[in-house]
Amino acid sequence: MYKIAITGASGQLGSAIVRKTADCLGADQVLAVARHPDRAAHLGVKVRPGDYDDRGEMERAFYGVDEVVLVSPPSAPAQRLKQLIKAIDAAKSAGVKRLIFSSVIGKTGQHGFSPIIEVQREAERYLKRSGLPWTIARNGIYLEPDIETLDTYIDAGKISNCAGKGKCAYTSREELAEAYCALVCQSNGMAKTFNLAGPNTTQAELATCFSEVIGKPIAFEDVSVSSFQRDRVASVGPELGSVIGGIYASIRAGFMEVESDFEEIVGRPHHTIEEIVQSQMQRPATG
Repeated sequence: MYKIAITGASGQLGSAIVRKTADCLGADQVLAVARHPDRAAHLGVKVRPGDYDDRGEMERAFYGVDEVVLVSPPSAPAQRLKQLIKAIDAAKSAGVKRLIFSSVIGKTGQHGFSPIIEVQREAERYLKRSGLPWTIARNGIYLEPDIETLDTYIDAGKISNCAGKGKCAYTSREELAEAYCALVCQSNGMAKTFNLAGPNTTQAELATCFSEVIGKPIAFEDVSVSSFQRDRVASVGPELGSVIGGIYASIRAGFMEVESDFEEIVGRPHHTIEEIVQSQMQRPATG
């Protein structure tokens, strides 16, 4: 039986891909790979331990697997590259027939998100040189963090960041899960790089969308890159603050505006920003 392994299965994207793929293909064809298997036990598929730092464990996790969806770990750039290389090497040693690499959109430049983009591109190059059959999928920027911050936007009456008039190809984890499931099911995407993202959207358009969905006015306030960077660093610390500031600086520079391949892969248009916001706001609270 054809087997698909999905790494990072205890994380939000990895678990979404596991659920969607199991729904489409059957739970018996899907293996969840997680550093802490107990955290993925609720997914209803077989779970194998897989620590990105342990090449041998990853190779054992991939044994008997035909395809791997390699979800990038949320590690610091230097560690992340080492982890991705170990996972790619493990997949090759285990005899995997194709590796689908979950990467990210964006260009490098003078911004705090650049080190992560550089690592992802280097891992893409390493995969291409590895001899493994490959597919690279670059994810758009998740919309969920903005939705989770909506109460703050409502209280302030505005979204405030340094993105200016730049556009960002937003997406959601559920949309990405459907796209990865579709990639698993088709072979014509081998040796290609795809952008998995939705419509390119400005922050002003995002604010208008939130206003229309919730029925309360939300504006967009453009601030300087330096002041937003200082604010984020003061709020969440230097490492995460630099990354968040860098994402919005790269949006301002036009680095997050891409042409999407989502419809080509999935066979339907990507959901609109309004549809994603409405869908996620209608979900019952958990916990």
